[in-house]
Amino acid sequence: MINRTDDSPLTVLGERYRIERELGRGGMATVFLATDTAVGRAVAVKVLNPDLAAAVGAERFHREIHIATRLAHPHILPVYDSGGTGATLYYVMPLVEGESLRDRLRRERQLSIEESVRISCEVANALDYAHRQGIVHRDIKPENILLEAGQAVVADFGIARVTSMAADDPVLTQTGMSLGTPAYMSPEQALGDKSVNGRADQYALACVTYEMLVGEPPFTAPSAQALMARHLNAPVPLITTVRPTVSEGLQDVIMRGLEKVPADRYPTIGDYAAALAAAINGETTAARRTGGAGARAAARRQRPRRMVRVLAIGAVAVASTAAGIGAWRVGHRPVVSSAGGAVDDRRVAVLYFNDLSSDHELAFLADGLTEGLIERLREVQSLDVLSRDAVAPFRALPAAADSAAHALRAGTVIAGSVEPAGEKVKVSLRLIDGPSGAEFRDASFTVPRAALISARDSVADETARMLRAFFGEEVELRASREEAHDARAWALYQRAERYRKDGDLQGAGDARAAEGAYASADSLLMLARVIDPAWGRPEALRAQLALRRARASAAPADAARWIEAGLRLADTALVIEPRSADAFEVRGTLRYLRLTRNLSADPNEERALVRGAEADLRNATEINPTQASALSTLSAVDYRKTPPDLTGAHIHARRALEADAYLASANDVLWALVTSSYDLGEHDEAEKWCTEGHRRFPGEARFVLCQLYIGFMKGARPDIPALWAAADTVVALTPTAARALGTRRAQLVVAVSLAASGRADSARHVLERAKGDRTTDPDDELAGPEALVRVRLGQHAEAIRILKLYLSDHPQHRAGLLRNTWWWSDLENDPEFRALAGITR
Repeated sequence: MINRTDDSPLTVLGERYRIERELGRGGMATVFLATDTAVGRAVAVKVLNPDLAAAVGAERFHREIHIATRLAHPHILPVYDSGGTGATLYYVMPLVEGESLRDRLRRERQLSIEESVRISCEVANALDYAHRQGIVHRDIKPENILLEAGQAVVADFGIARVTSMAADDPVLTQTGMSLGTPAYMSPEQALGDKSVNGRADQYALACVTYEMLVGEPPFTAPSAQALMARHLNAPVPLITTVRPTVSEGLQDVIMRGLEKVPADRYPTIGDYAAALAAAINGETTAARRTGGAGARAAARRQRPRRMVRVLAIGAVAVASTAAGIGAWRVGHRPVVSSAGGAVDDRRVAVLYFNDLSSDHELAFLADGLTEGLIERLREVQSLDVLSRDAVAPFRALPAAADSAAHALRAGTVIAGSVEPAGEKVKVSLRLIDGPSGAEFRDASFTVPRAALISARDSVADETARMLRAFFGEEVELRASREEAHDARAWALYQRAERYRKDGDLQGAGDARAAEGAYASADSLLMLARVIDPAWGRPEALRAQLALRRARASAAPADAARWIEAGLRLADTALVIEPRSADAFEVRGTLRYLRLTRNLSADPNEERALVRGAEADLRNATEINPTQASALSTLSAVDYRKTPPDLTGAHIHARRALEADAYLASANDVLWALVTSSYDLGEHDEAEKWCTEGHRRFPGEARFVLCQLYIGFMKGARPDIPALWAAADTVVALTPTAARALGTRRAQLVVAVSLAASGRADSARHVLERAKGDRTTDPDDELAGPEALVRVRLGQHAEAIRILKLYLSDHPQHRAGLLRNTWWWSDLENDPEFRALAGITR
């Protein structure tokens, strides 16, 4: 029996439950064997982790546990009782005479096909019942599936209800507690999606079904972060590769349960159970999806589905396994382009409208109508509408519709024009078949110059009519978010956007001209705000202008002034329109800029900036999940956390690229994918994104530099002449001002490869030539690469000395420098290094 003391948290259990011994413990709770003295029976008492208890709170805990006690299903372990106050909260369950599925798998590794399906169906039926009561388990795994008299019983619904309600609690988030187990965690749960539903349990159960058949979960990895990244990115290995006796039909059912996108799984977990039973009985199934191109094509023929946007990189459409991309909707009409290969007619490019006025007086209207139409069309789930950034190059360099379609691989093109017509403006629209350039439909109308805002709605209505006729089905364009109600304010806003674009084009080439354009835009936006004070977009765009001015400011004081001005404007925009994705994004980006410009020396303020930026950017992406620029910045913020959230950085960069492959910052997004894959130890992924980055941005030195790392990352024997050729290319692509440091960095990377391949003398020679000093490397940027060379040469003491000196001068970089644990794997048992890295286990 456990001895209690007055300060023991177990004293709160009172006299009814006599604690006998501890049965086990996990991240959320500790479970004890106890005796219920009131009835004289053995029970299991689960005591919540103090952090979870504090985050949940006693009142909510008891309320939600009371709801969970009403779950009555033969395959659900019931909750008898609950109690506790403060940091000690507990609930009581029956003591199961049997073992967990984990115990069984440890002993047998694989189960028979029939038993695997039976257990899965029993668990699925229990979960289906719970889902209909509004309870999502969130942590289905073999440990929580008990086997009693051969029957599966799902445990931990007591915690499930509580953690479901507490999942968004900031206190719980700050504890770092994972609501779920990485090996079985759905992609949306790993992302921290607030709208997690029963399909997350379906994914977890499909992982368990997979493990019962194969002997291990679908994904394994050396760290939780890498494991979650694989759930997000990696294709599921085929079951039949390991176990050929599993039928393709059964494999297809499980693969559908493992789809990355929740909507691509079965509608309910009950449907998953029914499909498993049908497959084991030899009935046909329409589930096949992940098993190969033929399987995916079969699934498309058998079941109509919502089309998910296709990830396209450059001019080549690339199906993304991580997002379940590649599904098609009934009515899809694939055509063959002149370049060969299928082009989807639902991949739509809206080209910037032509301004046919003699003095370009209507240029602002042409841009405003184009961008408004893109915004509305991108909300239509059945269409894959290219972003502004995708079609922007054809605004400055007009091209024939079929040429633009060919470059963008668009099956459908919408083109238009605006021209003066006396006191009115004529707007024309054309719907064009992309591959052939043949015009399918056209329309035109006129609007009074005093009511140009009506052109926005007329363009949307006419486009919807043309698309309905083209596709033979309903296409509804909802009203745009954050719209103006006054035509004058809308026109001023569009003119301001035109000035903003002019300022962006001037950029660093003519800072004075850019500032003049931004100032003109700001003045117009102030007028728009006066005319339409209930419209928040002008203030959000003014905040964007402040962001651009801050970035262009060389002096820290000027940057700080513009950042503060931008934050005030973003706050005002959010008061007017509390669900403005643009306002949340710009506020989060301004906070991140304040951090990266080192405008605060207070560590507490820096942490607050990271938290604030993350919260704003998450809000932006929850309001508009396709806000690619917000996702890109969120990825960068993930890297600034302590410790860096590598998985989050990778996930958000991937989502940004999926939302808009033509994003203006696509080069930075690709680099984030390279570095996050690299830091997670996912070397094949790093190589893939490095290659893609170099293909798309061949003039950027970093996409050549990362190729230098690939050899020693993968342990391949390096091609020395190729290494030096790549190093020379890095130097040639590095700006003159940074070339001396860039040369040394490239040489050190070559030295790492030389050392790793056994060419120690050559590596030492290069190291002596390339290592930095206070004159050549005042900010110690070469300390990490030099220490890595020393490690590869076996000079561990010297490597640790370099790292100590670096971290003494740059303590804020500790997490960043040491995040690549595989870099320093040779040092992991060295006491000095363990102390330096803060490793306590």
